[in-house]
Amino acid sequence: TDTPRNVAAQATEPNTARGVWDGDPETAGQQFYEAGLKAFMAGDRDTALQHFKQAWKYNQQLDPAIRTQLKDKMIALESRRPD
Repeated sequence: TDTPRNVAAQATEPNTARGVWDGDPETAGQQFYEAGLKAFMAGDRDTALQHFKQAWKYNQQLDPAIRTQLKDKMIALESRRPD
């Protein structure tokens, strides 16, 4: 018999989700945003941008002020990337 299996939503996220997102889709945006801030403060701009991009996928969950900060940080990080 073919038994249906549930696959964790986390499995559909890229590797950046490991250790960042607990799998709760209701808080994903905030969790990725906070992980991006942590990486940014540590000087890891590439990881910060990855997390911010993941957070943007859930931007509708974020407070408008956080959404604005997230957008500004992504623009700043993308504009400073070497070609």
